[in-house]
This record gives sequence, structure tokens and C-alpha cells, in this order.
Amino acid sequence: MIFQNIIQSSLSEKDWRWFIHAMQNIDICFQENTFLENFALVGRYFPSCCTCSQEELNSVSASLPYKIDFSYWKLDEIGRAEMLLALNKHGDLKNFIHRLYRYCDNKEQIAVLKSLALLPSPGQFLPVALDAHRSNVLTVFSALACHNPFPANFMEEFHFNNLVLKAIFVGLSPLNIYELQKRLNPNLSRIVEDWILEREAANRPIMPEVWGIVVPFATQPILDKVYSYLGSPDPEHRYWSAFSLGKTKDKKHLPYLEKQSWEEKEILVKNVILEAIKNFHQ
Repeated sequence: MIFQNIIQSSLSEKDWRWFIHAMQNIDICFQENTFLENFALVGRYFPSCCTCSQEELNSVSASLPYKIDFSYWKLDEIGRAEMLLALNKHGDLKNFIHRLYRYCDNKEQIAVLKSLALLPSPGQFLPVALDAHRSNVLTVFSALACHNPFPANFMEEFHFNNLVLKAIFVGLSPLNIYELQKRLNPNLSRIVEDWILEREAANRPIMPEVWGIVVPFATQPILDKVYSYLGSPDPEHRYWSAFSLGKTKDKKHLPYLEKQSWEEKEILVKNVILEAIKNFHQ
């Protein structure tokens, strides 16, 4: 069990015995109904908080194919992930996981989604991820969209782009999308540009972090808009527009950054502008 030390150190002796028995049922005499019952019961036996150290969590993460920040996981989610990992020798995992997901309550669905990238041949579970993508339950959608390696590694561009757009639309920061920078593409930039224009037309606020998505592939009208946000009254917009422009190392942005560096009063924003300018001279 890859999470054994984490789970055992966080459970009472009685609850640990129950979990070991549940794992033995999977290993020795797997029955679907028993698994479903025990999968649901994890919430009764597991406290929500994990008592292990961050070092232990990091050690487990380092042993996995994808780096996962388990500080965003609850202990019952770790327990359910361990149960799912024990299923790999029991028949048609693809269809079983999909049935399980549809049978589960929201908390159990969250555990399934967070575990997808840990399971054998994760790409086979794309239908589960697409179900979650359509969910109207924010916590369920967030379990797929945020801090989860699955979308960045196993979703094709169309589905990934729509996941990012939905995340922004429901108010989730794109900074929480796993390896978003590696999946940036012109089509994603265009649809986020459209979202920005719609928000502005409706006089609604724009999430400052979105500049990092649009700037790498921005059209000139959008770049002009980004330049204008360098002088926004909101320091968050000044910070992220400067940061995003600096990442491109395109020297046509330099005069706008230099102008704002002379006018900027906020130390944090000024520092990111100066760092962006420095990038152009390296």
C-alpha cells in the first residue's frame, strides 16, 4: 500500500483494523457490492485531517508518475485512493470505475477524480473525467480541474480548453490548474479573449490571472488591452499583466513595462515589472 504509513499514523487502532479488513476483502475475495459499501464507509472511519508530516506526503508524491500535492487531499480521499489502487487485478477496471463514479455521492466522486491519474492506464478513464467536467457541483468539478494531473496529461485540446474556460467562468483560479503552462495554445487564448471581452462589455470584473493564458498568443487588440491594464487601479491586474508580458521575452512589450516601472508605487508589483524588464536583457 503506497499510503500505508500516512493512513496508519492518522487512524486509531480500531479504525486501522477496519481498513485492513476492507483491503483484504478487495485482495482475497473481491465482491463489487462489498467494495461499494466499504468505499462509502471510509467517511465514517477516517477523520478529515491527516496527521502525517508534509515530508511524508512529499515522499509519496515523489514515488508516483505525476507529482501531486497531497496537502489538497483529505484523509478519507487518500483512503479511498488506496482502495482504488488495490483494484488493478480485478477485471474490467475501466467500466467498474465509471459505474462506481456514477453510484457515488459527491465526496466519493471527489476521491475517484483525484485518484484517476494514479490508476493503471489513466487515459482509459477519460469518460469519467468528462462526466465530472459536466458536473454542476463546484466541489466535484474542482476535484478534476484543480491540482489534478489528469486533464493536462490525458485530455485532448478541445476538452482541456473547455475545462479551463469553465474553471475561469465559475471563479476558479487558472493558477490551480495542473501544468497549465505546458498546455497553453492559440485556441485557448482565443476563447479566453472572448470571455474577457464579454465580461468587459457587461461591466463585470476580470480575473487578473487570465493574462497568463492570453498573452502568449494575443492579437494586437488584446495586447493593447493588456498594456492598458498595466496602469489599472487594481494592483493584481498590474502584477499579472506585467508578469505575463515578461514571460514572453518579446521586446515590443518593453516600452510599456519601462513606463509602468517609473510610475509604479506598489513594491511587489514594481519588483515583478523590474524582473520582467530584466528578462528582456538576458
